[in-house]
Amino acid sequence: MASPWTGAWQWLSDEYDGRLILTEGHFCYAFAPKGRRAPKGEQPTDAEAAALFRSFHAGAGRVTATRDGDEWLLDMVSSVAHHPADVGNTVRRAVRVEGDRMFGEHIGTDGTREATHVHQKLSDLGSGPLAGAWECMADHFDGMLLKTDTEFRYISVDAQRP
Repeated sequence: MASPWTGAWQWLSDEYDGRLILTEGHFCYAFAPKGRRAPKGEQPTDAEAAALFRSFHAGAGRVTATRDGDEWLLDMVSSVAHHPADVGNTVRRAVRVEGDRMFGEHIGTDGTREATHVHQKLSDLGSGPLAGAWECMADHFDGMLLKTDTEFRYISVDAQRP
């Protein structure tokens, strides 16, 4: 039986729109501010393009989970991320699942906790032949695809970027 935190989730937030897929060993997420708009005109200015880039967050990698009473401690290590500085970072979260909702807290390196998210379940992991986590094996790209039977998240970046 799959852990209650696995599957596809939608972030419930007044400020952000985001999606997350968790398998027993991997994660992939993408989120951005609600109301985020592309610059007007055919070609954005450098400042507009940089602001749009900085407003979007995506990442994928490996997750290890430990049950701790009614919650799960998830250690998430990014292997591919929209922001290069996030690659290799570990984020620890405590999650608790109640019905179709997942409540989470970020756990700082000093052990302090900060409530960070509520997600609503979109789907279970699924059992189709493509459900699961897939790592990109291309020479020029780093990427990961996580797929349930009804949802998917994919992130890919140029392997040679600075």
